[in-house]
Amino acid sequence: MMFLLAFVLMTSLNVLVYSQDRCTLPPESGLCLAYFEKYYYDSNFRTCKMFVYGGCDGNDNRFDTEDACLAACAGSK
Repeated sequence: MMFLLAFVLMTSLNVLVYSQDRCTLPPESGLCLAYFEKYYYDSNFRTCKMFVYGGCDGNDNRFDTEDACLAACAGSK
């Protein structure tokens, strides 16, 4: 039982750290030339902003909606 509790706590901590790191990355449009409106978290202004994603590459600071961006990154520095 203690193992299960430790596993759950470590997994939760890992997700929290990943979210914070993800939210500090700059927006990256990627190398392709498609036009997808996505959102990234701007850690300087602590808000989500729209950017154009080309469809490939880029990084993990990319969300389909502003709400998804805020849910993942609200409270990140």
